Amino acid sequence: MYKIDYSKLRSGDIVMTGGGGIFAALIRFFTAKGIRKSKAVTHVGILVDFNGQLLLAEMKKEGLSISSLEEYNSEYKYIVNIGRCFNMNDDKIIALDRIIAYDRRKTLDYDWKGILSFVTGTTGSKNKYYCSEYIAHLLRCVEIRFWPEERNISPEDISNAFKINLLGHMVHWREQ
Repeated sequence: MYKIDYSKLRSGDIVMTGGGGIFAALIRFFTAKGIRKSKAVTHVGILVDFNGQLLLAEMKKEGLSISSLEEYNSEYKYIVNIGRCFNMNDDKIIALDRIIAYDRRKTLDYDWKGILSFVTGTTGSKNKYYCSEYIAHLLRCVEIRFWPEERNISPEDISNAFKINLLGHMVHWREQ
């Protein structure tokens, strides 16, 4: 296990976490291909540059949220991995930053129906996303495609993507 060097992080890096709550346990059970893995990834977000500040963009139940990594780490008890797509270049990073800024202005909604798709086998809402669907959508927008579709992509699928280079890992436990 090694610590994340925050000075090496950049926009477009993917933040992968595995929570310990009941919602995380349900996500883990239904999306980790039926395997009950205690360290399966249950949530993902992406780093974005807003006016020179590196922030985390993620889909939460309230919709698209932007926060600092410090806020994120203080709010949750999570195991955190940060990865980078091997083929993420400067042009793609600039495009990602613009797409996320646009999405933030139009206020994206969370895809509750999409979460249920892992149980029902149906497709979620067209213009709504849950966390890993949003990451898959963003990557697809900059022509990084790991999957034939951007729907029904689990956080574990993002974690297992063959072109993700793990940059760092840390265990962060919030004080009780």
